[in-house]
Amino acid sequence: MKQWGPFIIEEEPFASPFRILLISIFSLVPPFLIMAFIFWIYGLDPWQTYEVIFQSLIASLWGWAEITRRAIPLLLCGTGLVVAFQAKFWNIGAEGQLLAGAVAATGIALFTEIPPPWL
Repeated sequence: MKQWGPFIIEEEPFASPFRILLISIFSLVPPFLIMAFIFWIYGLDPWQTYEVIFQSLIASLWGWAEITRRAIPLLLCGTGLVVAFQAKFWNIGAEGQLLAGAVAATGIALFTEIPPPWL
């Protein structure tokens, strides 16, 4: 148990499914409401905007392919961070490290004379 300001933080060994669902809803609804407000400020209809997002991304095969393409590098970063965190080694900036590695790999691929099978 830790105290952080007026809050007491303690680990809960078992959370009920209802509590997990409630926490999930409370963590997802506010961002959607904030984005709906931002859409409204820009003069867009929030319902229509969310419908277009749903139809173009979630309801199409191309959308799922795009989501997967963008999620895989982040999942790999998260997996690497889990290993580091389990070893009690804190590493901040994994996404930046991924981008730096991509730039370095691209530079090596473009500007070195490595045989194609190794490239």
